[in-house]
Amino acid sequence: MYCDFIGFTSYVNTGVQSQIAIDNQSEAGWQMLSVTYDFTPQFDLGPLTKQLSPGVYGLETNVTQSGNQSFASHSVSGQSMTWTFSGMQSGDGTGWKINIGGNVRGGDINGTSITAQFSNGTDTEEVTYEFTGVSGNGVSFYANASVPEPSGLTLIGVAVGVIVARFRNR
Repeated sequence: MYCDFIGFTSYVNTGVQSQIAIDNQSEAGWQMLSVTYDFTPQFDLGPLTKQLSPGVYGLETNVTQSGNQSFASHSVSGQSMTWTFSGMQSGDGTGWKINIGGNVRGGDINGTSITAQFSNGTDTEEVTYEFTGVSGNGVSFYANASVPEPSGLTLIGVAVGVIVARFRNR
């Protein structure tokens, strides 16, 4: 009996070298289908300019060659940017250099959210992270978001119930 964890890490750099990376930190079998960044009005989003080379960005966002190859499309609408993937596998990630204007710093990112969709066969899950409490003059922001997959939580709940029932019978 186990619980699947579904999640991602993301690195957002708003400085002169503006770039964004995301990776799939989920348990094996969970593919990342898409990610949407909903930025605050301080951000002025430009086009994607160059895919990032494989490597680690920010604290631990891993861009891989197969993650880059899974990138299927992108769209920008106002303050929202969505990337879609052809099933980015667990452990893979991708990233892009992107023109981010507006001299964004520290607290300006508060309210920005990142929402990623995952699938494992017919199961789907959505994981969201929202930047809150960011201050200072930094231009690099890191997100780490994960949740236990709901059916895994049910299995844990059943196991706890069985253990409690056994102790009550003794």
